[in-house]
Amino acid sequence: MIDDRLRNQQRQNELNAFLRYEQRLKQAYANSQDPFPRREDGSLMVTVGEFKSMVSSHHLVQEKIIRLTSYWLKAHGHDGDHTGHQV
Repeated sequence: MIDDRLRNQQRQNELNAFLRYEQRLKQAYANSQDPFPRREDGSLMVTVGEFKSMVSSHHLVQEKIIRLTSYWLKAHGHDGDHTGHQV
């Protein structure tokens, strides 16, 4: 009887540990989908194609996107004229 209770408790502990792990995994995935994820120091990573850069504040994001888009256009053989391109 005590053995059954201990086995049940162990199963419940393992299930709870798995559920906590699954929740952390889901949160990590959700964080990775954030277009402007904050880093521990409060800075933001901005990515356009293969170009990445850090900014220290949200108000700098748009300017950085424009600059990285310009780099991307030049790297991929476009003339650099962004008219008509949405950022």
